[in-house]
Amino acid sequence: MQTSRISNILWVAISNLVLLLANFGVSVLLANHLGANAFGTFMFAYTIFNYLIILNNYGLKKYVITNLSSNQKAFHELYSSSLLIKLLLSIITGIILLFLLLNLDMEIPKKVSIIIFFIASFFLAFDLQAFYDSYEKSKVDSFLLILRNLLYFGVTLFLVLVNKANVISVSLVFLATTFLYVLLQYGFIKRYLSSIKLVFRKENIKTVLFGAFPLFWAEVMVNIYDKADIIMLSTMKGDKEVGIYSVATRLVAAIILVVGAAYRVLLPSLSKVDNLEKRNMYISNAVKYLGIITIPITIGGIATSSQLIDFFFNDEYQGSVIALQILLLNVTIVGIGAIFGTVLLAIGEVRYYTFAITCGAVINIIGNFLLIPRYSFIGASITTVLAQLIVSGVSFFIYKRKYNPEFKFNLTKVVFISTLMGGMAFLLGNKISVIFNIIFCMILYILLVIISNVVDRKNFVHGFK
Repeated sequence: MQTSRISNILWVAISNLVLLLANFGVSVLLANHLGANAFGTFMFAYTIFNYLIILNNYGLKKYVITNLSSNQKAFHELYSSSLLIKLLLSIITGIILLFLLLNLDMEIPKKVSIIIFFIASFFLAFDLQAFYDSYEKSKVDSFLLILRNLLYFGVTLFLVLVNKANVISVSLVFLATTFLYVLLQYGFIKRYLSSIKLVFRKENIKTVLFGAFPLFWAEVMVNIYDKADIIMLSTMKGDKEVGIYSVATRLVAAIILVVGAAYRVLLPSLSKVDNLEKRNMYISNAVKYLGIITIPITIGGIATSSQLIDFFFNDEYQGSVIALQILLLNVTIVGIGAIFGTVLLAIGEVRYYTFAITCGAVINIIGNFLLIPRYSFIGASITTVLAQLIVSGVSFFIYKRKYNPEFKFNLTKVVFISTLMGGMAFLLGNKISVIFNIIFCMILYILLVIISNVVDRKNFVHGFK
């Protein structure tokens, strides 16, 4: 089991790395090829897609993981009930979306792209990722995701090279690769999991419907505090500002995605831990080692932000440097803080998890209304970081007050070493290329970590296990 878990972690990490490279690669290609305005249009449609996924999924992915991990005999009932709920929600969402698109004054390419993304979200109603994760077969699903994302990037690159890339064509590529991904999930399921039997019972559907609602509400709130800025920025300022802002958000999201691999594997594992002392050991180790990774990324990223924007994007996106520097704070906030929300979810404290997320959503909406009209995407960046800080802080204080754990994270040395590395990165910024700057600072950071004995090898291996 331990070997399987480590293998899953590695595969999920690799999958997230490929997703990072594919999504960011597509962003770089489209931002430079289409220009800020058209790129902003694409990002607006993609943001709508994320909301459609949340509405169609109804929190069922996390619900299935937390329930199926402890009761694998319920596979057929959970699959059947969740599928029926998702299909009904997809149909209702589609009708509402079509009505809005017919009555809103919006450019045709934006409307068509939103429809294409809706179809992709409909296919994902059949998604089996939660079931693969519950059976600790994340590596299988990760392989399929790697294939899907490589195809998505490869075809988009081809369209750019032959000058056929536009908002609609790239949206169609996303749709095709999404369909292939779901199709392959079903092709592999008989080999690794149980064969599927549809079992529709009224009591099961009712239990799943009510049981998943708090998770659904939490995911809606997550998307409000995480992605409402794109919608509000587009409405208040226009797609060009969205395009400039999205350059920064995509770069930061790509980095956070790697950190997110740990949480995808950690959730089913924590769901099985009943011992408070063992759970707190999980938390302490997760915070410590994620801090060792995320703190230098934040500080080093802030020091090299101007170089990074210059390296990947043309002069049209220079305004995104300050937004990137602000948003990079979220790498550490999410890396360290999200563990407490994950723990609340894993141990069944969904109402507290939902409360923390709702606080972040409210702060984000209010902050965007106040700051976007005056400061545009800079205001959106500030609000996004503040909302994430609220979510992580509330989750931490709820867990600490309820279980009174004694945590000793010992991250002072990491902050000091990361600051030294960041200062060196800033000084070298105008002297060497960003690639050599990053490589040099990574080596410097690792050497300083070893010299200062931040990580004890035996404790690291024990903590990882």
